Amino acid sequence: MKEHNNLNDFELGWFIHLITDYLFFKECFREEYLKSISYETFYKDLYDAYECLNNYITEKYQITMDDYKAYPGEYYPGKEYHECILTKEEIDHFINEVSSIDIDKYIKLIKKEKKNISFQ
Repeated sequence: MKEHNNLNDFELGWFIHLITDYLFFKECFREEYLKSISYETFYKDLYDAYECLNNYITEKYQITMDDYKAYPGEYYPGKEYHECILTKEEIDHFINEVSSIDIDKYIKLIKKEKKNISFQ
């Protein structure tokens, strides 16, 4: 990012994807939890959570196949919600937190700290 004062749309999308992944794992899973289970178990449980939470998010935000016109093969409403490693409340909180980030300020903080940062 040193060489860019402004990010183009592709770079900004890539950046948002990276910080969202970082924040998702930092904010939604405690280090002790991640150290206490095997990679295989976490992988299985995480993708199960993606599937059941995808349905919850699809319904909550009224996402339809029309929202995927550019990528119709990617539309997947998910499975019926069931208890999993992430609750609806945790996901709602995470979405609210990430949605409230001022990207320009976040970029400046990362440049200043020279590392990614969690929610303040």
